[in-house]
Amino acid sequence: MKIGIITGANSGLGYASTQKLLKEGYYIYMACRSEEKTLEAIKSFDPQLRAQVEYVHCDLSSFDSIRECATYVLNKEKQLNVLMLNAGLMATPPSETKEGYEMQIGVNVLGHALLADLLVPLIKTTPDARVISLSSVASNSGRPLQKQMLKLTKEYRPWQSYSNSKLGDVYYAKALAQYFREQDIDALSIAAHPGGTASQLQINTRKMGGVGISGPFWVYVMKFFGMTIHQGALSQLMGVLSSEVKNGDYIGPKGSGSAFKGNPKVIENYSVSQSELDDFRTLLKTELGLQHF
Repeated sequence: MKIGIITGANSGLGYASTQKLLKEGYYIYMACRSEEKTLEAIKSFDPQLRAQVEYVHCDLSSFDSIRECATYVLNKEKQLNVLMLNAGLMATPPSETKEGYEMQIGVNVLGHALLADLLVPLIKTTPDARVISLSSVASNSGRPLQKQMLKLTKEYRPWQSYSNSKLGDVYYAKALAQYFREQDIDALSIAAHPGGTASQLQINTRKMGGVGISGPFWVYVMKFFGMTIHQGALSQLMGVLSSEVKNGDYIGPKGSGSAFKGNPKVIENYSVSQSELDDFRTLLKTELGLQHF
């Protein structure tokens, strides 16, 4: 049986991805912060699939929690076929992770990078393993991460920080792909964006109230014009299930970095300069002490 870990698996795109991969015969660790919400999600799966899924606590705003999650899986498994770095925060009010990083970048980029780094020993032992990093159309407005952007400042802007973090997710996927090539590891690192999807993400943004009237605006836009979570999850699932994707690919609806909806395809001609990728790798390795990056 193939083994997968999906962060933020109890709702939205993570929930839809979990449901699909369970039907494909995977055993899935749902790496989530809320045990109550995750167990409720598990109850909603078909009864015959519930034996293939397990909750594991993972608070991506805490490095200690991330290490405990990774240790739990490392002690139980000898392979890891899929690591889906799906969880995310969008346009939150000013806040910090337990280690003092700006919350969106800390969770969306740094927390996931640490989790993946800790799990690389399992990935190395698994032929054709897949690591999927979830980006967003918002990455088109992002700026490459710099050290000063990792911390909360007085100039904090919720949407800009979100965009920066989602561009960071693309850079992370590209950088990890380069590491896999350098180390001759039989694994694929792939970035994906869902397009416009009506999910819990917009609802959480509105509840937190960090972006004023634009929070409710995006809830209604996605509700009436966006895709369902099962449609939105197709890009990241293509990264897992397709035999045609390659290491370093970026997948989005209609094969575009800005398409709002449509069937997923590899985004052609999307490249990151080697100097920017080198700077990004140096920043994360130095900041997090990564061993496999």
